[in-house]
Amino acid sequence: MVVDDFFELHPEACLFLAGRERNTGRTYAPRIALYLSYCQEFGTDWTAPSLAQLMAFQRWLVEEPMPPRSRRPGAERQYRDKSTANQITGTMTDFLRWCAVLGKVTPTVVTQLVEPRDLRFPPPGFDAGEDGQNLQVDARRLKFKVAVPGYEWLTDEEIYKVLAQATHARDRFLVGLLAVPVIAHHSPRFPRDRAREGHADPFDASLWRDGR
Repeated sequence: MVVDDFFELHPEACLFLAGRERNTGRTYAPRIALYLSYCQEFGTDWTAPSLAQLMAFQRWLVEEPMPPRSRRPGAERQYRDKSTANQITGTMTDFLRWCAVLGKVTPTVVTQLVEPRDLRFPPPGFDAGEDGQNLQVDARRLKFKVAVPGYEWLTDEEIYKVLAQATHARDRFLVGLLAVPVIAHHSPRFPRDRAREGHADPFDASLWRDGR
């Protein structure tokens, strides 16, 4: 639930959260409360914000430090990253669009939050419609560009060390199963010198027998 300074329930926010999964509601509630608190503090009508006011809220999310978790003097100030800000503005967008359906927010606000874009790479099995009308989707305007983190993987040497530490056949099988594509890419055949050094060969099926 979302309450104001006088512990009065916020009707629209509570209706928006009603019926959702418990964990989803616990995630959405503080985000909506943050938006409503910002509007109250800076004198913005939450039902009719301008695009400039929405963009100011977006900047405020990353520029304003979060409340300190510790009361001790000299506690380090923490700031939200852009990914967290995107999650908050995403929930805010869903909330305002839902309020527009109820007639609490004007359609003009919704048009400021989303813009039509063509879906260039639809997923397999996607129904594009007879005239491709389903290929146009509503994309959020208020969204920071965030770099997608790269993938991390173990080196061949690290994989061999993990295999050597596995004490059960099942564990060796799972590690080897995950490691086969990586090792097959870097070294098509298991090096004989590694076998002589006592390294486990993930391609050796005898490793998966019970008792090994």
